[in-house]
Amino acid sequence: LRCPEEANLKAPEAVLDVHLGYIRAGAELIETNTFGANRAKLAQYFLEDEFERINNAAVKLAREAREISGKEVFIAGSIGPGGEYAEQARVLEGRGVELFFVETFADLDDLEAAVAALRSVSSLPIVTLMSFDSAGDTLAGVSAAKAAARLHTLDVAAFGANHGAGPTAALRALSEMQV
Repeated sequence: LRCPEEANLKAPEAVLDVHLGYIRAGAELIETNTFGANRAKLAQYFLEDEFERINNAAVKLAREAREISGKEVFIAGSIGPGGEYAEQARVLEGRGVELFFVETFADLDDLEAAVAALRSVSSLPIVTLMSFDSAGDTLAGVSAAKAAARLHTLDVAAFGANHGAGPTAALRALSEMQV
């Protein structure tokens, strides 16, 4: 596979198994395998023409996992940095996601632009997640406190931290993000 998102087309059973594993472990929410499934990132792997198929298949697989499990789980459309946010959100919502995870952002301006783009095409809940280093800053130098102050003014259901320098860094950032 050229990228993880290509698995939606070339290894759907593997994606389905991952979703089912999370559900069996007690997850109440699963994310579509679409973090890097925007045209710009897919173009790096010569997959930009597969944009809609990859995103459609991702939602279909998540919904199928929910149906197979028989459990009530939410399906979040995963959107990572650096893409055409409105286009991807439109496709994900059209296939049936119930909220968006706009995640692993380091640049606050880019995150704000992503939220605005999503809001231009959707009223679904948005959860935003930023990545922080051990000092509580993003790679772009934004402190967790500053991020929280700006994110608090946006139309998002929740905001928080993910990835970055690990769980300790994320917990530190989360404590600094309390408003």
